[in-house]
Amino acid sequence: MSNSTAFLGCSPFYSNFEENLKLFFQLVYLIPGFLLIIRMHYVIVFGDHDDYNENENFWTLYSCDLGFSCFNLLFDICYYRPSLFIPQICEVFSFFLRANPLLIHFTYPLWFYIHAGKMVIQSMISIERMTFNIMAPQDYKKLWKTLITVSILLIAFFPFTLIWNILISDKYIQYYYGGFQPNYARRVNWFGTTAWQLSYMQISMAITALSTIITLYKILDSHTPRRKLCTIWCAISVEYFIMGLVFCFFHMKSFGFEYSNLIFILVFFIWDGFNILNPLIMVIMNKSLRRHVFKLREVDEERK
Repeated sequence: MSNSTAFLGCSPFYSNFEENLKLFFQLVYLIPGFLLIIRMHYVIVFGDHDDYNENENFWTLYSCDLGFSCFNLLFDICYYRPSLFIPQICEVFSFFLRANPLLIHFTYPLWFYIHAGKMVIQSMISIERMTFNIMAPQDYKKLWKTLITVSILLIAFFPFTLIWNILISDKYIQYYYGGFQPNYARRVNWFGTTAWQLSYMQISMAITALSTIITLYKILDSHTPRRKLCTIWCAISVEYFIMGLVFCFFHMKSFGFEYSNLIFILVFFIWDGFNILNPLIMVIMNKSLRRHVFKLREVDEERK
């Protein structure tokens, strides 16, 4: 691992209390969001799996999305945010990581892997909901009997097209504000992860927008329960598209060096939106899932 002597080391110019307070305010929503996602994933995959067989393809893909969000938030809560906003551990923790480079070699590309995977999942679910609406039921089932396997393979392997240069490059510690974050020195100069991640996001947004428009057109005059899940996903897709626009704006600004440190921090909050708002919308709009997640059925029976 390249050392970080070029980046001056931990800054003494940031208040421990103020930086810790920033972390506290983030944990106020990160931890509840993490716990909600774990609970939703358990309900869909294990606890009440039989209740989600009707739209099995959708819930299979959505459970993948919850899993990726869960790992992303776990990294943020236990690793990335403390290293940024707890100046008290900056010297000790950064020294530990330099002495144990395998940790960064594993976690840094994995963080980008998760982000790329979520873009693929968003695109595939949007396509799944669109085909659910425009195709005859038998044709839809026949198509997705194969396409669900293709989707899982894409989710698993497509992110490597983004992180391959990180995997083969040297990693180092770069100091931001009162803490630090890992970074990498490109081995292949023409492939910049930030630029390609921006392109992947734009492609994902285009697929989401087109699929959502077609889905909305098909369900505009339909109020049957069978279409309700499509309406929920349209709401999630609108949220994804808005957050994606902000993501693209920040990433384009990050190419200007004078903005890079600030934008680096702000992008964290964009991914918080991707990870937390999606399941929050789902659990608010889906009554059945909400009852399972919060065990409202048992509460109602006890009141009776």
